[in-house]
Amino acid sequence: MYAGIGRAQKPMAMLFAVIATLAGACAAGSQATVTPEQRAVELITTGCGWASGRTGSGVVFAGDLVITAAHLVARADSVEVTNAAGERVTAQIAAVDYNRDLAALRIPNTGLAQVAILPISPEGPSNGEIVGGSTSGTVSFTITRAALINIEQVLGSERHKRLGYELEADTTGGDSGAGVYDDEGRLLGMVFATSANDTVTWATASSEILSFVDTVRPGQTTLECDAARSRLSGP
Repeated sequence: MYAGIGRAQKPMAMLFAVIATLAGACAAGSQATVTPEQRAVELITTGCGWASGRTGSGVVFAGDLVITAAHLVARADSVEVTNAAGERVTAQIAAVDYNRDLAALRIPNTGLAQVAILPISPEGPSNGEIVGGSTSGTVSFTITRAALINIEQVLGSERHKRLGYELEADTTGGDSGAGVYDDEGRLLGMVFATSANDTVTWATASSEILSFVDTVRPGQTTLECDAARSRLSGP
């Protein structure tokens, strides 16, 4: 059984065309001088209210913006981010999307331009690397299938669908938030769950990440701990 995973369905072919339009411009903007390893960060949180702290991973999407899994920070009082150079900074939680299991963090500006994106596609790559898992580090993967994943929202019971991948990869707990890249260093998605019994890993597709990032605005109010509810402020 897969931790946190609902029933997956194959996406319709016409959906690929929509995604290609959304992410095509980003796929063309590859940065040869910035490696996936340079974008990888490790997260350590302290718990909000009665919740315990967690560890996980994230990706520097661009500049001061880090993208990670919402379930890692949904019950956080504070978040510290450590980059590949070993530098640790305090991050602010700028936005969360509990349906997509995505969160945006703000850190001091890294100077990195936006990561190159590769949209989900029937002609896409069949393998690559998961980079920056806080537990597993960098591991190879093979794409088993692209899927429309039906899963419960973070901190809720309603089910929502999002595009993603089922991967064969040797990941484990703590690797949520790690970037999934093709051989050219383009972001395919982000790990959000792993199997406790085999080598199945699940990732949210890059098109979902792009849609989420489009909702994050500069100067957006920082989300803070609501200790009485042991979760972030807001709905």
